[in-house]
Amino acid sequence: MRLVKCTDCGAEISPRAKACLKCGAPLRRGCNRRTAAIIFGCLVAFLIIARVARESPRDAVTTAEVIRAEPAPQAVEPQIAESNLMSRDDVLRAIAAFREACRPLGGAMWADLTAVKARVQKEYAPHRLAKGWKTSIELELVVPDKPRLIPAYDERTGVIAGHHLWYDLGGGKEPGFFASKRVSQMLCGSPIDQNGNVTFAKAPGLAFIP
Repeated sequence: MRLVKCTDCGAEISPRAKACLKCGAPLRRGCNRRTAAIIFGCLVAFLIIARVARESPRDAVTTAEVIRAEPAPQAVEPQIAESNLMSRDDVLRAIAAFREACRPLGGAMWADLTAVKARVQKEYAPHRLAKGWKTSIELELVVPDKPRLIPAYDERTGVIAGHHLWYDLGGGKEPGFFASKRVSQMLCGSPIDQNGNVTFAKAPGLAFIP
């Protein structure tokens, strides 16, 4: 057993002794290392909890301010030119069907567009007449200069920010849409024609277009 020194005379005595055998002074018992560690740990934990409780309200306010400063984008209202070929409701229905077929643009990215313009026209182009189209919807979509959801650049197509995307929607015997730009093709998941030719993608939801 390890002996301890008397604090009065310095004599070595047993730690179990109640008093020094040499001078008779009572043995002063201090706290051991384990007890000291427990006390220190409790003190540190208390200080941490107190600091978190003091800073949490400030952090909550900061988060709320960030949310208010950056609201989620909302999809713009389509601008539809007047036409006696199709009703506005049918054009909106066609746009909805196009969004389902054109992904990823038709999904969350759609809210990034600054303008959605639609114009119904009597068909005359040979490549669209070949699909059995009598009427088509020309769709113009405007990408902002600083998009938040749409990528601003793509290695396959170059700059996307600020672009005007063009699509022609039709029904007939082959319902679908033509994409006239590489950017337009890429954002709809269509094969990209590096020669600048239009590409066609099927969209059964557009079959109602006359």
